[in-house]
Amino acid sequence: MTPNIHTILVCPLCKGPLSVKNNGYRCNNCGQDYPVIDGLPCLSVDTIDEFKAMQKRVYEENITLTTPLQIAIDREGFIYPTTLKLARIGRIMKSLNLFPNARVLDIGCGDGRILNKLVAQYRVRGFGADISSNQLRENLKNNPFGHSYYHADAEKLPFQDNTFDFVICLDVLEHLSSPRECISEICRTLKQGGKALVYAISKKDRYTWHWFLRKISGGRLGVDRGHFGDHQRERFLYPEEVKTYFQESQAGIKRIIYFHSFFTIAFDESYRFLSTPYKSSVISQYNRQLNQESGREINIRVPFSVKLWSFLVKSLLGLLGLCDYMWSRKGYSNGFFIEISKQRQRTDKK
Repeated sequence: MTPNIHTILVCPLCKGPLSVKNNGYRCNNCGQDYPVIDGLPCLSVDTIDEFKAMQKRVYEENITLTTPLQIAIDREGFIYPTTLKLARIGRIMKSLNLFPNARVLDIGCGDGRILNKLVAQYRVRGFGADISSNQLRENLKNNPFGHSYYHADAEKLPFQDNTFDFVICLDVLEHLSSPRECISEICRTLKQGGKALVYAISKKDRYTWHWFLRKISGGRLGVDRGHFGDHQRERFLYPEEVKTYFQESQAGIKRIIYFHSFFTIAFDESYRFLSTPYKSSVISQYNRQLNQESGREINIRVPFSVKLWSFLVKSLLGLLGLCDYMWSRKGYSNGFFIEISKQRQRTDKK
């Protein structure tokens, strides 16, 4: 099937226009070909960068399957967060004044669940870019919110200038060879007056929960290696470093939020560890229900236990955030959000 040219796409290498060629795209400027495989535009750029190759391999081999229960929770937007971090993201999104039909790009979208929540709650149009083509193909198999997905590199996005109203890039910068290039691309693809939200793991984590664990365990605990061993501490970033990158791209820094300093991350990591058996049993229950229904669509509701837990999480967000104040006022945290706005170009009056 011949793909339709999406008006927002350009060549990721030279930013030239694309034309249809052999069930894919070809750049009219540099002649580079980009295939469309199983409905997925593959606009990733081959590289000999060893770190990027490792990251790509890890995420091609470890894909996330989204269950019907998770889709049911996503249909409620950010109403039922299961972690303090997700509750914080939901609160930040509420302050950004997203509007219906806004174009929202999620760089490093993974399984697309943040996009799911944004589309459900704010009726925006979701666009996802990720380095894992396997994950994106899995997303397309179960895409009830109608997102557009692209296999692409965060440092070389295949989108035109001034395309998106809002860009999110969460837990991605520490996985890149060049975070500066990614930030430059974020600002390039944002519309004038558009907003972006970035979250990155902080290298400025003195006296935090992970720092404390490293001290008492002789370095055996408190070392954030990522879910798949894909984190390298030397790749973590300082908040001031990311702020400088945005300023270089003429972006206005709205605020920096230091998060996961001590009590908040201790809570989230404890939940992740202790809830694994429960989550596995609940997912198995719904999978059995699906099998009994022979693949027919069933109406799955958010369980009362999830609603009750989410109420507790939202109640504790402010309290534990206040307990973390001693750390955050000094900028010490295991992670940080940066919210930016692309400054509108001034026009001189004649």
